[in-house]
Order: sequence, then structure tokens, then C-alpha cells
Amino acid sequence: MRLFVAIALPADMKRSLMRAISDLRCVATQGNFTKEENLHLTLAFIGEVPTPRVTDAKRALDKVSATPFTLTLEGSIGRFVRSGGDIYYANVEGGDALHSLAGAVKRELTAAGFAIEERAFRPHITLGREVNVPSPVSISIVPASMTVTYFGLYKSERIAGKLTYTEIHRIEL
Repeated sequence: MRLFVAIALPADMKRSLMRAISDLRCVATQGNFTKEENLHLTLAFIGEVPTPRVTDAKRALDKVSATPFTLTLEGSIGRFVRSGGDIYYANVEGGDALHSLAGAVKRELTAAGFAIEERAFRPHITLGREVNVPSPVSISIVPASMTVTYFGLYKSERIAGKLTYTEIHRIEL
């Protein structure tokens, strides 16, 4: 099973992000754009895991302790430059609480024997991958905020050719 840990987004935030994706799609010559139902904020990517280890991941995440906090779309987009097309994303702000949550998730998963990426946590919501834009683009995002009260363990799979993310375990803050 391919697993990741993420914060789900409410409908109003997804609507704001979909408007930005639509604007980006209009100026791009190519790209794989995130579907509305797949918009999320990744806290940790676990990767391919044998089915018996899913229980270990759930137990590790149940040890994470955090309190609810506010997550805000900052109103701007950014990009990670990649050969073959860039990754465009929405900037988000969650302060120390978001960084602490991501750090706790990583610590508990690592302690349970999962190999989590060593790079620094950069909170963002992916809008599109392999995106090519012929000239610099300025796309704004309608600001939106949410109170984060839980995060989840998700599996990623292709169902009838469609990338689908399914929450398989929820952790309340």
C-alpha cells in the first residue's frame, strides 16, 4: 500500500484552490493538475508499505499529540523547479503548531521504523505537477482559513485509472 499522512481541506478552501488551478491551467502549455477531491496538505510521505505494516503506522500516529490550530492559504502560489515541468503549489501558513505537528508525525513514524524523507518540511498544497508555463505567471488565491482538528493516514491508489486518496485512519487533535 502507498501511504501518506495529511490534513484534509474543507470545501471552501478547495473552491479557492480550484479557481487558482483553473487560472494556472489557462496559462500552462502542459501539466498534471490536482483534482479537487485530492487536494490536501501532506505532513509526511511514507511510500510503499506491506499491508501488515499499516497497523504499525496507525499505532505510531496515535502517539502524536497536538492541539487544534489555524491553517491559512496565504493568497499566493509558488513553484518547485523541475526538469520536465515544475510543481506549482499554494502557500499555506500554520505557524509553529503546523511545524510541530509535522515534526511529531515524522518522529513517531521514524521511531516505528518507517523511512521518512530527511528534507525540511515546507508546508504547501500541490496545484499541479509537470507544469510548463511559457512566461512568469502571477496567480492569486482567494484567502481562506480553517481550524485543523484532525489529520489522517491515507492510501493512494489507482481505481479505474483515476488516482484516488482514501483516509484509512483519523487522528483527532
